[in-house]
Amino acid sequence: NARSILDSFMVSRLSVQAQILIMIVCSDINDGKTGPFVGGAKEDIGAVISIYRFLQLFSRSERLSCIKTVTLHEVGHVFGLVPSSRRNNVVESFGLHCTNRCIMRQGLRVPQDWIRMAEDRIRYGTLCQQCKEDLRTYFCSKKS
Repeated sequence: NARSILDSFMVSRLSVQAQILIMIVCSDINDGKTGPFVGGAKEDIGAVISIYRFLQLFSRSERLSCIKTVTLHEVGHVFGLVPSSRRNNVVESFGLHCTNRCIMRQGLRVPQDWIRMAEDRIRYGTLCQQCKEDLRTYFCSKKS
């Protein structure tokens, strides 16, 4: 259960500052309410990522590209993307996600959506301008 894993991250993090935890597993994960998914994250805590659904991909480079994209996506959530204060180009779909062409879009069809996002990441860049600005705001707020 992904929620249990993320909750355990919070407990282990209490004694250590300035770290995030990322766990990558080879089995399906879920949240106990919905079917399997490829990742889950808690802001400022960490992420759990399942590569299980990508192991079926024939091409090794496609597999790795999708895994990199999912990892970047979940780390984006750890670093506050997409913020609840955002009003444009945002959709609620198992959490807030960007609607622009960037890795913070939601990928519900696995592996198809993640293949497309990986291709877009390589072609257009990792984050859209709005997500870059949101990320900058996140890190600037952590300075104070």
